[in-house]
Amino acid sequence: MRLAEIAQQAEDGETDGSPWLVLAAHLRTLMARLEPREPSTYAELRARAEAAATRALAEGSAEDRADLAERLTAIADNYAGKQPTYSPAARLADDLRVLVAHLRSAE
Repeated sequence: MRLAEIAQQAEDGETDGSPWLVLAAHLRTLMARLEPREPSTYAELRARAEAAATRALAEGSAEDRADLAERLTAIADNYAGKQPTYSPAARLADDLRVLVAHLRSAE
C-alpha cells in the first residue's frame, strides 16, 4: 500500500484532534521528503523538446524529424546515464524517448 493511500485512510472520517490526523500529516511530510524533486531545468527541457517535436511533426521534413530524434536520443542517453530508475533524470529521459518514438513513427 502506498503512503498516500495510508494517509488518506488515516484521515477518512476523523475529527479535529484525532491522533490519526496527526499520523496522516506525518505520512504526508514523509512523502514530500521521499519524492524526488524534478529540477526546473528538466521541466523546461521537456517543454522545449515537446514544442520542437510538435513543430517537426506539423511542419518539418523527414530529415528534420530524424535529426531531432537523433538529438533527443543523445540528450535522453546523457540524462539517463547511471541514474536510478525512478530518478527525475531517468523520468526525463523516458519522456524524451517517447517523443523520439513519435518522431520516428511519422517517418
